[in-house]
Amino acid sequence: MSTASSMSNKQTTPTAGVGDARFARLARGINLSHWFAQAPRYDKAHFEAYNTLDDIKLIKSIGFSHVRFTLNPVPLLNEREPDRLNPEVLQSVDRALDMILGQELAVIVDPHPEDDFKLSLRDSDDSGRASTTCG
Repeated sequence: MSTASSMSNKQTTPTAGVGDARFARLARGINLSHWFAQAPRYDKAHFEAYNTLDDIKLIKSIGFSHVRFTLNPVPLLNEREPDRLNPEVLQSVDRALDMILGQELAVIVDPHPEDDFKLSLRDSDDSGRASTTCG
């Protein structure tokens, strides 16, 4: 039997290798919009007040098993040092993720840049910025 025909005989379902427990963690989810993406501002006060530990506990108590954590990459970028992330924003992201995971919620991190950033990458001659951000 050739390799190609043996491979075609080994059809797998889309869920092959993913256990029921992992799927169960993604059964009920909720979006955490306007916290780290699509926000009116991106500062420490907003990051600490918009969703609190009590909010995350409430999400868990209602029966949600995961959250979708939208993340605008722009506040993480440091124009003066493009090879380094903004440590203050990174600390806020880290704190938020620790808070969510501490309540045993699964997290889907969804990079969610705004249109002006995507357009600037399209129109920029600086391919280094795109690879730093997206790669």
